[in-house]
Amino acid sequence: MNRRQAVLSLGGVALAAGAQAANPPGDVRVWTETGHRDLTGEEAVKYQAAKAWMQQRLKDVESIRVGSTYADVIKHFRRDGGISEITKHRFVLVLCPFVKIDVEFEDKPGVKARQPVAATARVTSVSRAYFEGEFGD
Repeated sequence: MNRRQAVLSLGGVALAAGAQAANPPGDVRVWTETGHRDLTGEEAVKYQAAKAWMQQRLKDVESIRVGSTYADVIKHFRRDGGISEITKHRFVLVLCPFVKIDVEFEDKPGVKARQPVAATARVTSVSRAYFEGEFGD
């Protein structure tokens, strides 16, 4: 390591230490388009709790992929209300009813599943999760 690299490295350590001193444990720095926003106290606690909760919901969503079964899907999701296509099924995350996915199943290779879907039907396609209001029938 040359002298310049050593000075830059030490400067980075000093900057990092200064940033930590500015944000006591439990506080959160959230980066924005124009810099950052510091969350403190109750706001920081709520942010951290919401972030942890949403990370778990994301794991629930990501657990559904091609090859999963209908039984796997209904561990975390329920069918959504409203009108849906015959072979494309819309599901809502049970613990967060604004998070939805669209799923297609096959009962047998090459045969798309219709209602009612067998517990053993395999997922052939799953959309990215999206946010949408609840439907009621």
